[in-house]
Amino acid sequence: PLGKQEWVEFVSLFYNAEGMANYVVYRSQEGYNASAHLARAQGAASVMWVTKATATEVTLTSDRWVKALLRAANAEAGLFGRVVAIDGAEYQDALKAADAIVVTDGAVRGRGGAAGGAGGVAGGQGGV
Repeated sequence: PLGKQEWVEFVSLFYNAEGMANYVVYRSQEGYNASAHLARAQGAASVMWVTKATATEVTLTSDRWVKALLRAANAEAGLFGRVVAIDGAEYQDALKAADAIVVTDGAVRGRGGAAGGAGGVAGGQGGV
């Protein structure tokens, strides 16, 4: 997930700001690594990452960067890359088990927790 920070260093060359870029990238990497270490120490979490929602079904992310980000945070993407019916038992069970739900499109409602609106984040069992 930190690979895109190389662009900061690249662009800094055009502004003669390599020192500042190196500092920003270093601090960002240190913060990320500390957060990832803390997340691994707390145990795995289940995250549902919804990329599209309609009145009858949801599409859960299949993006590799999301999977890598969640893995680094010691989390699992529930129903990764699946399209599931909202009223189906599989979705309802996953919704109940989710520690967090990220919705990047549409609105989703369920028994275990609710998530809605563009860019919404809602909690399952523990709440976020």
